[in-house]
Amino acid sequence: MKYSMALSSDGSLYLWGDGPLINYGLVPNRICSIPNKVNFISIGDSHMSVLDDAGIAWVWGLNKKGELGLGDCTPRQNPYPLLSLKEK
Repeated sequence: MKYSMALSSDGSLYLWGDGPLINYGLVPNRICSIPNKVNFISIGDSHMSVLDDAGIAWVWGLNKKGELGLGDCTPRQNPYPLLSLKEK
């Protein structure tokens, strides 16, 4: 897997490359499934996470060993809210 993630100045999230579950293509694709502006991003070998301006962490990826923190080992192809970490 070789993929990248970038954050634009307006808080939009972009992905490209061969991701853990899908191929995002060679051109950066905007990820529109996160409803709020994204403030921080993190990318791993087989998973990704972002924090939006509402304080919600969004996670997705292979999740083979529960690395998404969702209490299971189910892969997530699209960003999924990790509500247990929501900022108050």
